[in-house]
Amino acid sequence: MLVVIAALTAYYITRQHPGAVPSTIANLVPADTALFIHLPDAEKNRDAWHRTDLYQLYREPAVQDFLEKPKSNLPEKSSAKEVWNDVASLRIRNGFLATNSFDSLRLIAGFEFRCDEKEAQAVIERWKSGILAKAAGTQRTSADYEKHKIDILSSGRFTLASTIVGRQFLAATAVEDLKVLLDRVDGRTKALALDSDENFRAAMKQMPPEYAWMLYLQPKQLAQKLVNLRAESGRALPAEQKTLIERIQSYAHAMVFDGPRIRDIGFAAMPQ
Repeated sequence: MLVVIAALTAYYITRQHPGAVPSTIANLVPADTALFIHLPDAEKNRDAWHRTDLYQLYREPAVQDFLEKPKSNLPEKSSAKEVWNDVASLRIRNGFLATNSFDSLRLIAGFEFRCDEKEAQAVIERWKSGILAKAAGTQRTSADYEKHKIDILSSGRFTLASTIVGRQFLAATAVEDLKVLLDRVDGRTKALALDSDENFRAAMKQMPPEYAWMLYLQPKQLAQKLVNLRAESGRALPAEQKTLIERIQSYAHAMVFDGPRIRDIGFAAMPQ
């Protein structure tokens, strides 16, 4: 009887206080990831946005009349609008962007598409053609890695390596980083991922179980840069004194659509 009561109590507590489970996408990025952004479902977000008070206010006739003149000055075809329409047609789920270095632009990213595969390929090819048209001197090459074909766009200072795996589009600003990402997707690596990091897991417990988008920041690298800059300028602080950013172990932020309202939840982990 005591065991049954304890089990029912634990179940009740869990139901009343659900903890956010670290996203399965977090097992695709390295454990030392410094910045991680996750977008669970773009299509669901769009529908939820249309139900908010803010959107209803935007749709008011008086507001539309007020915006009619500035909207008329916008070009009929804009890059932002085209990208927005493309994102809608892809029906993106589990989009992510991550980096483990603030020293250089080394990003990995990806998303799952739920539209027809040929339509997704056409949209992605249109994006790449736009890059080739706008970035003079960009070269297009390809490389084979395991069973994947990697498409590479590169110029003097810019590289974009990408591939499609099943219904996932994956990309990185360094070919080697994309190969590491593919190793994780294919299960060829045993290296620890972000979902195993204690700071990340602790932060995710403070996040809502469902969110429109979520950001996780590990400010250790930024804090070390500040320490180095102060040391170089001869203004190093005593060892027992730390700035606010040095004391923050991690920061997480999520946005939630709550019926007609939009809510933001932020959590900073700090000692004491």
